[in-house]
This record gives sequence, structure tokens and C-alpha cells, in this order.
Amino acid sequence: MGNAVDFSPMVAAWTWVGGRILELGNGTLIIPVAGYLSEQDMDGIWLSTGVALSKDDGITWDLSVIGRGSSNDWIIFSEPAVAKLGGDMLVALMRTEDRVTKQNSADPQSNRHGLHQARSSDGGKTWSSPIKTLEGTHCSLTQLLDGTLLCGCHRPPRLALSADGGESWYANMLWSTEAPMENWGWYTSVEVVDTNTAVAVIKQYPAKNIIRICYLHQQGTYLEKEGDNVK
Repeated sequence: MGNAVDFSPMVAAWTWVGGRILELGNGTLIIPVAGYLSEQDMDGIWLSTGVALSKDDGITWDLSVIGRGSSNDWIIFSEPAVAKLGGDMLVALMRTEDRVTKQNSADPQSNRHGLHQARSSDGGKTWSSPIKTLEGTHCSLTQLLDGTLLCGCHRPPRLALSADGGESWYANMLWSTEAPMENWGWYTSVEVVDTNTAVAVIKQYPAKNIIRICYLHQQGTYLEKEGDNVK
């Protein structure tokens, strides 16, 4: 083990278990993080998301904010997951909650929830404004070897795939799923096995201390199929 490095980009910060550490082709390390950017944010529970970046094998770090929670728009961001696309392109998904419902549940803005997406074209230094892309919470995200993005998320529990870098999502695109049970769980972690196989590791619900495995198998080569849109 090397020497410990203390990096505190936020007043209070943590990493989400579904947000895996990435290493870009140029050696840059990327860690998705969530937390509070100021004492005022902490008092109001205005959560934000970002990535910690290091270009020197973790000796020094910088923070790049993805979703900024604030009282100006009443949205908070947490539980980020980031996947590599091509070149310096990255895509991030993050849990979003609308604090308007805390004040007025009838407010027309109070449906701003679910998973929001943001993109970076410069290796995580800057990000587009987050936009809603999927229903659900706490996700795990990875790119399969054929270029398809695989997302596992909860509420409702599901697996979703995207052939366009996360712009649109489908329940099935030439990948068949071996679902372990009808109501198959809470937290989900997805990972590539090989060219034709991926796996989702799922915490069963409502049973305690049971982990189930769901395999996905590729059925063809054409990446987009009509129907089964899960947006």
C-alpha cells in the first residue's frame, strides 16, 4: 500500500457502491462522488454529484461537478455512476429527487425525479446539464463489448440497455435476460463477462442477506430493436 492521500472536495462526501472507478486511456483516474459543496448545502440537504479526477496515479485530485443541488431549482443529485464511451466521451447517470414535494406535493414541477444523464466530451473535466433519462434510483452502469450501455437500477428493479450512449433506453435489444425472480431486488451491480455475456449481481428483496445472479446473453449483432422502450 502507498501513502494515504487526503482529498476533501466537498464538505461531506462519499462514493456510491454502483459508481465504479474508471481509468481512461491517458491514465486519468475517475471516481464518481456525491455530497455537499458547502455548509449551507449541508443544512438544507442540497446534495450534489461530481467526479474526482487524478492525472498522477492518485497523488493529487481535482473535482468536476456534474449535478449541482441547490435551493434555486429544488433538485438534488446523488448516487452517480459513470461509464466510458469512445475517446474522451463519458456518460453519467445519477439519482435525482425533487425537493418541491417537501413544500407542495401539488406543484407541477414535483415529478422531477428518477435517473438523470449528463455527458462529458473531455474526459470528465466538464459536463452537460443533467436531463432525465430513466425512472429508477441507485444504478450501476457499464459499456458492453459491442458498445451497448447496460444499466441496472431499482424502483422499479430493472435492467435497461442503450445503443446510443444513453440517449434512449430499452428493456431488450438482442440481449436475453435470465431474471432470477419476479421482484428481483434492490441494489444491482452490472459487469461485462465477455463478448456475449454480462452479469447483474442483485440484492434480493424482501429477504435479508441473499444475493442473486442474473445473466444476460447477446442474441444478435444489430444493436437497435423497435419497442420495449423503458424511458
